[in-house]
Amino acid sequence: IARAANSLMHGPGLAGGRCGERMQFTVTAVDDFGQVDRSGMARVSAIVNGLNLLSKTHPEPRPWVEDGGDGSYIVQYVCATPGPYDIMATVDGIPLPMCPVRIEVRPGLPSAFKTELGGEGLHHCKVGHAASFTIYAQDEFGNACQEGGARFGVRALGQVQILEVA
Repeated sequence: IARAANSLMHGPGLAGGRCGERMQFTVTAVDDFGQVDRSGMARVSAIVNGLNLLSKTHPEPRPWVEDGGDGSYIVQYVCATPGPYDIMATVDGIPLPMCPVRIEVRPGLPSAFKTELGGEGLHHCKVGHAASFTIYAQDEFGNACQEGGARFGVRALGQVQILEVA
């Protein structure tokens, strides 16, 4: 019979990730003799608790657990809000010794559907003068992206010449 005190959790989902990414880690059920419990009788569950969640539109992640049939249990979850999260895995309702594990979730990659534009250059431009606007990159959940490097296309309509995109 697997015991929480002997069981392990490991995998990339314990190192954090991005909003919208399916993150995953594995719980390996281990018995009192140090052997992997392949019986499938362990009840493995997980809770992913966001420490800065204030919005009701993006609730706590709901992890799902899949029995690997070999003593391993794959836990997957998706976060919609950036910030710190605590992960708690249990075997038969008892937390594993290394829990909680704190991770950091960053905003997702920019989404064309949620990204916004701002600035006077969107509406007015005088002949012979420069006009500018700003791209406010946001992920699919509306979180502001904090890293640069995303590619955006800019298309001007009418008698316009694009001088610089920075």
